[in-house]
Amino acid sequence: MTAAHHLPQTPVADVLAEVTAILAGFSHVEAHAVDPERTFAALGMDSLLNAQFLAMVNARYGTAVPADALYRYPTPQALAAHVADRLGTEGTAPVVPEQPRPVVRVAPPGTGAVPDALRGQLAGILGCAPDAIDATAPFTVLGLDSILAAQFVEGINRTWGLKEQSALFYTYPDLASLTGYVERAATAGSGEPAPAAFTAPRSTAEIEALLDAVRDGLIGVDQAAGLLDTRTV
Repeated sequence: MTAAHHLPQTPVADVLAEVTAILAGFSHVEAHAVDPERTFAALGMDSLLNAQFLAMVNARYGTAVPADALYRYPTPQALAAHVADRLGTEGTAPVVPEQPRPVVRVAPPGTGAVPDALRGQLAGILGCAPDAIDATAPFTVLGLDSILAAQFVEGINRTWGLKEQSALFYTYPDLASLTGYVERAATAGSGEPAPAAFTAPRSTAEIEALLDAVRDGLIGVDQAAGLLDTRTV
C-alpha cells in the first residue's frame, strides 16, 4: 500500500509567531508585546489596517484568507490556528524567506494577489464582505466618499509602494478598472508608474461626475479644469 504524501502540518505556534511579527509592524511595537489572546480591535487595528495585515499574511503563506475572516477569528491566536489549518488542508506550502528580515520589509502582494488584496482592502473600509462588492459598480455607488477614498488610496500606496492620490478613483472609477491599473503598476515595479492618460469628459453625465469628484474632494478645481482641457491622442 502506498502512503499518501501530504505537506507536514505547519505548527500553530510557528504561524502565530509570524502573525504576531507582522502585526507588530502595524502596531509599531515589539512582537513579544503583542498579546495573542486580545482582539485585533483591542490591539489598535482598524478595518484598513486589517485588510493590509491580511494581505501580508496571505502573501507570506500563499493563502487567500478573506478580510471578513477576522470577524470569525478575532484574535492573533484564532487567526494563526485558522491559517495553520488551511495550510494543512489545502496543501499550501508557506513561503520560506531565505534570510530573516524585518516585518516592515515583507514584499507586497504580487500581481496575482492584486484583485483579492484590493477587494479585501475595499471591503474592510466599507465594512462589508468582499464577495458583496460589484467590481463594475462605481466607487461612489458603493459608498466610497472622500474620507474613505483617502484611506483606500493610502492602503494601496502602502501595499504596493505607489504614490497615488484620491484622483486615481476618477480615472479608474470602479474596482475592475482600478485592479487593472494596480496590476500594471505592480508589474512595472518602479513605485512611480507613469500617470495614465485622462480622457476629457464628452457628455453631460461625465461632466457631472467630474463636478461631483470636485465636490467630494477627490480632485481639485485646477485638476478638474485640466481634465476638461485634455484630449486623447
